[in-house]
Amino acid sequence: MHLSDVDNGFFVTGDVVGYSHAYGRARIDTRTGEGNGSGTLHYDLTEPGVGTLECNWHSKIHSFPGPFVQNSEMVCHGTGHFDGWLVKARGNNEANPGVGVYTATAEVKTSAP
Repeated sequence: MHLSDVDNGFFVTGDVVGYSHAYGRARIDTRTGEGNGSGTLHYDLTEPGVGTLECNWHSKIHSFPGPFVQNSEMVCHGTGHFDGWLVKARGNNEANPGVGVYTATAEVKTSAP
C-alpha cells in the first residue's frame, strides 16, 4: 500500500515538548503490517524554549493497520530559541501504540555562539 500526501500531527514529550505537524508518504506491506515513511516535520516547541524545528524525517512502521508502532528519526534546523541549532531527534509511540503521542529524545549537534 502506498500512502501519499499524509498530513498528521502529534503531541511530543521528552527532551523537546510541544506539537509536531508531519507531511509525507509511506509504503506499507499489508500482508506483514511493516513499512516505512518519510517527509517533513514542523515542531512548534514550548519547552525548553519557544521556537520551531523544521525537520526531515524517516520512520519504520510496525503492526499496521492495528494499533501500530512508529519509530522515527529526524534532522532539524531551529528558529526562535533554537535559532542556529542543528538537532537530531528520535521519537516513537511505543508507549501508546496507534496514538499520536510521541516521546522524543533530542541531541543538539551545533548551536549558534
